[in-house]
Amino acid sequence: MKCWGSSFFGQLGFSGSYSSVPVDIVVTISGTVTAAGSPLSGVSIDGGSLGTRTTDSEGRYAYILVSTPSYTITPSKAGYSFSPTSSSGALTGQVTADFAATIHTYTLSGTVTVDGNPLSNVTVTGSGALGSRTTNSSGQYSFSSIPYGTSYLLTLSKMGYSFSPMSASGTLSGDTTADFAASRYDGVSAISSSIHSCVLTTRGGVKCWGFN
Repeated sequence: MKCWGSSFFGQLGFSGSYSSVPVDIVVTISGTVTAAGSPLSGVSIDGGSLGTRTTDSEGRYAYILVSTPSYTITPSKAGYSFSPTSSSGALTGQVTADFAATIHTYTLSGTVTVDGNPLSNVTVTGSGALGSRTTNSSGQYSFSSIPYGTSYLLTLSKMGYSFSPMSASGTLSGDTTADFAASRYDGVSAISSSIHSCVLTTRGGVKCWGFN
């Protein structure tokens, strides 16, 4: 922005003078990005020709500009959507543009089968806060509303069965499917106690479960 003329009231920082030389007025665009009310760092703020800024640990960003007539800025971060999606307008002074971010959530689900048929009542245990699920009559399980970037580890258990793969792990960046195939323990004789059980299979192997 360029200003010139009289400054009898001190608009240019002093009074009683006149200048025909344009004076640069500094204009700023600044704001804060939050997610669920808390500051969100690492958000990229794209200002086009103005350049890019990244929010700090307090969720703040700032542009300090000279002689820029208008602006459009757009926030982005993997796994998040923003409201508003962008901010734009004419620059005539100090501009504040805040954004609220919402993290994406996804579903982790799958099917457990044995000999190609659904296997019910399999316990599927997830790591951390995921908890556990039990497969239904269609052999299906599902964990829903898991935030973007969550790391997971799934393990399965059902008496008399082994599973392939033995577990599934990863980091969620979209809806994810993890299927498992079960095999029966074909036991011909069994030994059991209060803390463990073992069977001799028809293939000549030994399968044990429980505490050791």
